[in-house]
Amino acid sequence: MKQPKIRFKGFSGEWESHSLKEKDFTILAGGDIDKNLLKKKGKFPVIANALSNDGVVGFYDNVYRVKAPAVSVTGRGEIGHAQARKISFTPVVRLLTIESKHDVDFLSNAINCHKVFHESTGVPQLTIDKLSQYTISFPKVIEEEKVIGNYIVSIDSLIQSTAKKIESLKQVKAASLQSMFPQEGETTPRVRFKGFEGEWEKVTLGDCLIINNERNQNNVYGINNVLSVSDEVGVVNQIKLLGRSYAGKSVANYRVLKKNQIVYTKSPLKSKPYGIIKVNKGSTGIVSVLYAVYDTKENVCPDYIHYYFEPTYRINNYLLPLINKGAKNTINISDEMALTGFIWVPSYKEQEKIAEYMQSLDSQITLQSQRLEKLKQIKSACLDNMFV
Repeated sequence: MKQPKIRFKGFSGEWESHSLKEKDFTILAGGDIDKNLLKKKGKFPVIANALSNDGVVGFYDNVYRVKAPAVSVTGRGEIGHAQARKISFTPVVRLLTIESKHDVDFLSNAINCHKVFHESTGVPQLTIDKLSQYTISFPKVIEEEKVIGNYIVSIDSLIQSTAKKIESLKQVKAASLQSMFPQEGETTPRVRFKGFEGEWEKVTLGDCLIINNERNQNNVYGINNVLSVSDEVGVVNQIKLLGRSYAGKSVANYRVLKKNQIVYTKSPLKSKPYGIIKVNKGSTGIVSVLYAVYDTKENVCPDYIHYYFEPTYRINNYLLPLINKGAKNTINISDEMALTGFIWVPSYKEQEKIAEYMQSLDSQITLQSQRLEKLKQIKSACLDNMFV
């Protein structure tokens, strides 16, 4: 007999444990399931051993169409709550349903707090017998179940809506990075801010940047100041990003990278095999000698250069003609050669306006991503503390 660590006001008393083989639960499988009954939303949780990310299985002809909160069992034996989605089951999917008097959202999340036991090394075969052995703790009054279930559902709803906001913002940014810069064969972008007109100028990157060869010769900066360059987060402290420093014993020859300087990494990424170009928006640090560091010239906005080269197709198209690949697929390009390609540049004020707009989108994406992570932490804490 136990109580959860966190409870809603007005509820008290110890919880009671029951296995799913007791009389209040009816577990059905496969051909035992009444398809018409399944269509009644919220009747009981549905457990299957294979659900895709959006809660839909459709590898073969559909057998069942279910509209109900669902609990899915993955190949790793984890349970996920696919709430209020249309779920298509197939003959190869193991389907179990739990019919009971208990609140469906409470029961789904109570099961979600447990690990599914299965002996199969392939697709887990969750049987009625195995599921029947689960012991779940319940409050004495169903009203408490409903309050808990509704609260978890509200968090799930916030998680889903926040994730959709992030995806929408990313789509807006991707579209803006394309439409606010000239396309192939064009001299002006298709979308511009009010007050700007006229053709953009086609110049070499060398007309915008100048090589900076400052080194860490006096060991002003140590291994705690080594920076890494990530396509996702930009320039960031290496220890913060990777958990440790990968610098050698001496960093005296490392390049100094100051705030608002441009860095070109010559390390291939899967989608950007010729490296990436970013601006340092953080503190001064040092980078490997394999990186090139540049200052922007007068009338060139460093953030504009950063966003110009953010899209995969644009950075790849720029660098491809300039690269000589070595025998081991290494990237052979000098700091000077990297500046010989052509880019499109508007007036300085328009550069700033574009950069400010992109920064505002990045800020919103970061804010919503932090909110999403916080919501996930809240849900995890609720599952740990509001159930027994």
